[in-house]
Amino acid sequence: MKLGELLDKVRESYVSRLAAAIAASPGAAPEPAMLRADGTVAREGKLDLGLRADLARAVGESHETVRVASIALARFEPLRFEWNGVPIELAPFFWDALWMTLVGVPTVVSFDPLREWYERWFEDEEHPTDEGALAHVVHSLSDPRPTREGCEFELDLGSAPVEAFEELLDAAPALGPLRVVFEARRARS
Repeated sequence: MKLGELLDKVRESYVSRLAAAIAASPGAAPEPAMLRADGTVAREGKLDLGLRADLARAVGESHETVRVASIALARFEPLRFEWNGVPIELAPFFWDALWMTLVGVPTVVSFDPLREWYERWFEDEEHPTDEGALAHVVHSLSDPRPTREGCEFELDLGSAPVEAFEELLDAAPALGPLRVVFEARRARS
């Protein structure tokens, strides 16, 4: 199986559940950005990034967010390849709960290439919505967490297309890692 086909399969496993949850919740807001009281995107963390929920629905005078989670981990043999001269390891993962380890990258570097990638795929105005109510956006990127090998991030790729993952493959090597590892970390129930 080619990389693009594999990524399509992993994405579809999650996005089909997200689309079904949206369709089953008329009047709910699909993939809303979390906002401050003044209506601006709430930003936080070392990278100063926004966050999206999978779905938000009105409950009385407030809103509750709904988390839609993958239930099946796509099974495939881990792939090893080079991207922009950097070794990449791609193990089975969830589209909505992907762990990325940047081996050899400390948490004190500038993460601008990763931040720029995230902001591009966080903004919903830039992406066509040809799959119903899906916005084709990423939902979250954690702050870098130090590891023995470098640093790691948890990502929720939301409804972003495979192109977003491919652009992540461009952004990660720009940080100068010795190796990049993508994987799932915990089983879903």
